[in-house]
Amino acid sequence: IRMTSEQALGSLSGFWVEKSDPGKQVYVIRGNKVQGGGLDSDIIVNARGALSMACSENKTSTGVVKVSEIQWEAPLGEWIRLPFDHAADTLNGVWTEKKHPGDKTYVVSGGKLHGSGLESSAITIENRGAIAAQIGAELAMGKLLDGEITWGGDMGTWVRLSSQEVLASMAGIWMVHPGEQTGTVKESGGGEERLSDLVEGHKHIYLVDKYGKVFDDVMEDNFNLSLGLTVSSIGLVNLTISGASEMIGQLLGDEVNWKGEGGSWLRINVSQLLEGYWKSATQGNVYSIGDGKIFSTGHEPRDMTMTGEGIIVATRMEGKSEGMPDDMGQMKGGHIHWLEGSTGGAGDFWERLSGEDVLKMLSGLWTEKSDPGTRVFTI
Repeated sequence: IRMTSEQALGSLSGFWVEKSDPGKQVYVIRGNKVQGGGLDSDIIVNARGALSMACSENKTSTGVVKVSEIQWEAPLGEWIRLPFDHAADTLNGVWTEKKHPGDKTYVVSGGKLHGSGLESSAITIENRGAIAAQIGAELAMGKLLDGEITWGGDMGTWVRLSSQEVLASMAGIWMVHPGEQTGTVKESGGGEERLSDLVEGHKHIYLVDKYGKVFDDVMEDNFNLSLGLTVSSIGLVNLTISGASEMIGQLLGDEVNWKGEGGSWLRINVSQLLEGYWKSATQGNVYSIGDGKIFSTGHEPRDMTMTGEGIIVATRMEGKSEGMPDDMGQMKGGHIHWLEGSTGGAGDFWERLSGEDVLKMLSGLWTEKSDPGTRVFTI
């Protein structure tokens, strides 16, 4: 029987690519709309089955369907259907929120969605081009349009990162997965062991800068400068040693899974790396670091972060002259070495206190601040 126009359009729903260059652009036909490659046009089927569509403000292209191809007049050329089995591959890559680029990144690889704070979840493309992702207990729905994923609800719109942007997003501190060091895995916000206990004395801590340079043994005095990273737009990571390719891995949110027996790297933040108690070697003052802040007796908490080049930046202490720059330091040999102009002066460095040192520091009699003397505690 002859199909109606609606049935004919329904049979064309899905993903299409240019026959002469299948990797150039993906077009989506959904209902009576064609989108992709700058197109957002109505498509019309006449009584004889011929197609017509506006391909620019003053140009209409006509076409005809032949089996699994659409043969358009110039300039569109011939389109072939993208097999559904390969449609999900069009999502492979590293994505970020369009309104807040770079704040969070999400990796799609092999039908899985990975990202900061997300458990690995399935992501699929349905027959008519809709995208579905299971995020926690919620099913998120979206659509791919002109290289962007537009989600319903609060997820907004995602855009792809270029390979250079993906590389810049990897800037930070990485370490061999704790579970591969000790047999236990550190859970965020808790777990059997504090990450700082695993980090202390451990040599496999890596600093990656935004240009792909990798500094090995961050906790040691001498960085190894012969390591480098390159990464593709789909998150495929290549680690080079002295210029020769050594390991290939896949970026999956806050982890890199290396192929073969390479294990995995886990991203850690500067607060996790530096959390604990520190003592100034030149002034003798004791400082506590945690949750991205520096705490010290008699002073307001100070914000602290680390740049992509491994420089520690802390907001200035009260009493410093207005206009003075923030305090800046660098990790060397497990110490924090403060640079010229910092509160403690050039040459000041902090040493991490051991658990035994902290207990000694806390030893003594204590009472409640709100009701001193009523109850006394001994440590």
